[in-house]
Amino acid sequence: MLSVLCIVEERVAAVRTSKVSKLVQELGQETLVVYVAHLFVLYGTPWSPSLHGSFPETMTLGQATFAFLCLFAAMIALGITWHRTKRRHPKPFDRTRWAVTAILLLAFVVLPPLGAPFHGSTPAGGTHQSR
Repeated sequence: MLSVLCIVEERVAAVRTSKVSKLVQELGQETLVVYVAHLFVLYGTPWSPSLHGSFPETMTLGQATFAFLCLFAAMIALGITWHRTKRRHPKPFDRTRWAVTAILLLAFVVLPPLGAPFHGSTPAGGTHQSR
């Protein structure tokens, strides 16, 4: 029984040090960034349209699979890039992260939704006239 446990432990140690395992660990540490980014891509931001509105209501299996694979690959690339940049350049990365967060919060508070009418000023008479 002890020899079986030793063999299992060696196999588990080999899996833990594999490149795939390290990749999964890196992505696992960046799940919030990946989640928020995929929401921005699918549903848009105040200054960009959503992909949700750009595609037909229904897709064929091939179209949906292609769309999924493209988004999946993009999010994996983002997660890996985010993690490695954060690890290699911590101070500039932290400053950039705070700046981007502040800009996004400001944009969500200040900018109207894309396509919404802007009600910032009134005509010279002070009232809106309907035609």
